[in-house]
Amino acid sequence: MMKKHIKEQWIKALRSGEYAQGVGYLKSGTGDNEAYCCLGVLCDLAVKAGADIGVYVDTDEEVWFFDTNGEVLPESVMEWSGLNSHIGSYGEGESHVTKSLAWRNDEGDSFAKIADLIEEHF
Repeated sequence: MMKKHIKEQWIKALRSGEYAQGVGYLKSGTGDNEAYCCLGVLCDLAVKAGADIGVYVDTDEEVWFFDTNGEVLPESVMEWSGLNSHIGSYGEGESHVTKSLAWRNDEGDSFAKIADLIEEHF
């Protein structure tokens, strides 16, 4: 079960306007061109909180890796947050990819809409 205080931080961060939204990767780009998947925002919060997470950027591809994962949540962030899915699965049929935050992000749902889903399902 997701930890309540982390859920609240995540929702606040998604609604803050601080993060540019991207698709396909947890985090991509560098400098002023950084963009995050909704799950990448959670990874960023974990790093800022001091969680033991390795962070590596492939400067050629401008893709960020959190504990060697560039596209799905690493176990370390799942443990830190209490989230029980690498792709943020929710609702009935939780193994179905279309019922996941990653899919909703990459299909174009705004961070505000995703924050609503987190409030409702996690």
